[in-house]
Amino acid sequence: ALLPFSMMIAAASEEQILLEAALSTGDECVGDGSDEQCTLAALQLRAQKARTEEKRQSGEEHDKNEGEILTKATTLDGTLGNKLGMYTDQPLCKGAGEGTICVPVTNSYLYCSIGKQLNYWNGHTGTVTCESQMGKMSWCVKGGSGMDRVHCDDPFCRNGGATSGNGKYCHKGAVVSCQGQNAPYTEDPCSDHSYVDPSDSDCTITESRSCTGGFPHPYCHVTGSSRVCTTTTTGSYGYSSYSPSPSYSPSPSYS
Repeated sequence: ALLPFSMMIAAASEEQILLEAALSTGDECVGDGSDEQCTLAALQLRAQKARTEEKRQSGEEHDKNEGEILTKATTLDGTLGNKLGMYTDQPLCKGAGEGTICVPVTNSYLYCSIGKQLNYWNGHTGTVTCESQMGKMSWCVKGGSGMDRVHCDDPFCRNGGATSGNGKYCHKGAVVSCQGQNAPYTEDPCSDHSYVDPSDSDCTITESRSCTGGFPHPYCHVTGSSRVCTTTTTGSYGYSSYSPSPSYSPSPSYS
């Protein structure tokens, strides 16, 4: 059964929904040739195209009809996408492949598909500015996974966060270091620390940690702790927690 047209457009902007919904239909534009039928076929072909290109890049064996799939995907998806306003001509997308690219100078990014800009994708519309995503002075940089080939970096070190210049700071609960205009490097995420209770091997203590202290010597501070005990015979458990005073200092081995 065909999806309602509004749901079909939503599927075009959500990669997982696109794959699941589009792959439930046939490969061809069949039946009455309606926009809904044809566009679902286009979505399927685009998904097949993406998988084929990923297989080629990874060296996996690809389908024998790869050439046919790529040709049909480009022609059908492009024609119907233009008709429905899904694409915009964009010189930056020529030969860019499927996925996101940075827009030079502007510190923004967009999504390219079949050599054009895809207007609706992953909940975004058109071009996305890094300032709106990560804050003032965020840069668009290469690096990511799948179709997300670029991302907006963290501008903490260049937009006023590194008040004392190069060195270590607390940032978003972690210990980070700043060097020049680069994005902050995480020295210690101050993740929770779990260990077996020395007084009872059936119990596990988990300490919650967060960064405290200022430049140049911030450190991970224990902000609270929980204790969970299990009984192998009954499967029952107990739970307790506490929050240390502000002056509490963690063991050196956990800092």
